[in-house]
Amino acid sequence: MIQLVLIPLALVAASAQTPIQSGTQSERSKHPAEQAPAERREFVVYDVGDIARMRGTPDEKSADAERRARETTRQLAELLEAFAPFSEGESMVAMPEDVSTSLGVFAGPATHAWVAEWLALQRRPVFIDVATRFLEGRRGTLLALGVDTSQSILVSSETLERVMDAAREKELSMIAAPQILMRSSERAHLSTLQHISYIKDWKLERVEPGGVEIADPVIDTIGEGMVVEVLATLLPDGHIGLRLSASHTEIQRPIPTERVRLREDRDTMVEVALPAVDRVKIETRIVLSDGATAVLYSAGHVPDEEFAVLVRAKTALPRFEGPGDEAR
Repeated sequence: MIQLVLIPLALVAASAQTPIQSGTQSERSKHPAEQAPAERREFVVYDVGDIARMRGTPDEKSADAERRARETTRQLAELLEAFAPFSEGESMVAMPEDVSTSLGVFAGPATHAWVAEWLALQRRPVFIDVATRFLEGRRGTLLALGVDTSQSILVSSETLERVMDAAREKELSMIAAPQILMRSSERAHLSTLQHISYIKDWKLERVEPGGVEIADPVIDTIGEGMVVEVLATLLPDGHIGLRLSASHTEIQRPIPTERVRLREDRDTMVEVALPAVDRVKIETRIVLSDGATAVLYSAGHVPDEEFAVLVRAKTALPRFEGPGDEAR
């Protein structure tokens, strides 16, 4: 049994004091394409095959290269849909399957200029450091620290420092602090899972000598812990766009069990486990200043708990500095 909780998010960046919107505008000023609805629009096909080839390896098989090229193109299309400054009437255009490394865009000159500039950035060796901290505490703790969990606002570095102090003082429990260094516009996946084995079922096996039947347990596993999937990109104005999914899974303990009959025509009883899983999942699209931190909030596994993910994104070399460290 799985209980899945999807909760509206509070998106908080640590570098400003004004409301933030999830999506293409966020902290940025309005793009010229949104101020000129009467400009002429045209359909342009962008070849991104060179970007896919840049991310391959010299000994890559042709079938693997083709799959990677398609996946790279899908990721670029997903990022364009999420962060390109499309105005009304502008959009991505679906391309035929035989044009697997091309992106179709119907837009005005200003938006096409943005797309061309963004694709040029993806052709450069740009890396993005995404650091996260998973925090859990009693409901109301974040609000008391100055994080308004009812709306999307930007908070000061002082508020971020109070959150980190609370974690250090154990008012908030730090569940995990994974970090990912990734290339711009590539998808990264990270998990810290503990796999728990349990008896899911039993089956009778006939063994020799003697043709004796014995009960053989069917073992299954279930993961408990944290999973992060992120798709990040550097935008032309220097901001970083993130498509992020973060989940934390917890197995209810003690794990319930049930006694069942081994076979209909026998009185032999065996025991199986019936694990129940609580899962908190946060999915969002955000735009941050380079080096800013977002606080993503959700209800916790139980009614009196709250759950938060601090996400800091910056263009950086591979060195660790978690979200909140800059507030010290």
